[in-house]
Amino acid sequence: MASRRQKTHAGESLLRLNQEAFEVGAEMQMAMLEASTRWAAEVTSFMAKRAQATARDVARMATATTPREVVGVQFDRMNAMVRDYTQETGRLLEIASHSAHEGAAGVRSAWFHDEQMRQ
Repeated sequence: MASRRQKTHAGESLLRLNQEAFEVGAEMQMAMLEASTRWAAEVTSFMAKRAQATARDVARMATATTPREVVGVQFDRMNAMVRDYTQETGRLLEIASHSAHEGAAGVRSAWFHDEQMRQ
């Protein structure tokens, strides 16, 4: 019968560290996947709204009867685009910030929890 080696304290510590690192990595990866999904949904929704706005603007330009009306529609279009893209940038930055905080929470919970328990 083969003798069993008993795990050493160092071996157990290394195994625990590897497991914790894996769990933290998995949490961070999940946060990134969730953020990517939210990001893709947001961009898709935004592009659909902008396409609808473009179709409305083209229809308005097609019915314009004077150059002044065409310029007015174009001016309105540019103002709406600047507003929409600025708001969208804010939404995307919010998603990125939320994702970074979620990923960091996994690291904090794994590493700082142990330090707080020791104190």
